[in-house]
Amino acid sequence: MSKPAGVQIRFWILFLGALLVLVDLTALTGSLLVTRSIRVVSDRAAPVAATTAAIRQEIMAAQNELFRYLAELSDDTSRAVARIDTLVRHVDATRSLDVSTEVLAELDTIQASTSRYRKVLALLPGTVAGARDWARLQEYSETAIRLGLEIEQRVGQLADQAQQEILSKNRDATRVATAAMWGSVGVLSVSLLALMSLRHWWKRFEETLLGF
Repeated sequence: MSKPAGVQIRFWILFLGALLVLVDLTALTGSLLVTRSIRVVSDRAAPVAATTAAIRQEIMAAQNELFRYLAELSDDTSRAVARIDTLVRHVDATRSLDVSTEVLAELDTIQASTSRYRKVLALLPGTVAGARDWARLQEYSETAIRLGLEIEQRVGQLADQAQQEILSKNRDATRVATAAMWGSVGVLSVSLLALMSLRHWWKRFEETLLGF
């Protein structure tokens, strides 16, 4: 036995009203999720990329200062040491960010190599104090160059990992946006089906009771 027309009309009005509220809530939730995902990329991954670029710049500058010293264009290695000290501060800044365990492990390796590199740079001027110790100078020079190149390589790997984190966060944001979009499409589809059902029922109502 069918329900009275008034009851059915009230039901459909309430149902459509609930669908409209659901559509609004779905759109709002999707918007908040997408905004949060984008903020994660901006707040977490981008600073890592910035500090990594700064680390790379400092090691390249330190290497340049080392070559200037070896070419006797500079009196000592103090400028190279200053660059390394700045590099260490950037490493510490990167470590304080919300980074993955892989990035932390790479930072530990870079810091250990940097510590050895700085010691060699500090020892180099001593090889020319008084009588020039050519054998010691060559040994320290080769060690410093090797450690510098090693740090450059490690920083390159760190930059790759930072880039991978950014790409991963972007993929997460894309998945959230896609899920929100399909959720809205699903609710909209239900709304359209409800409207079609209501239209079909209303036509029957008109034919039966109103004689249209």
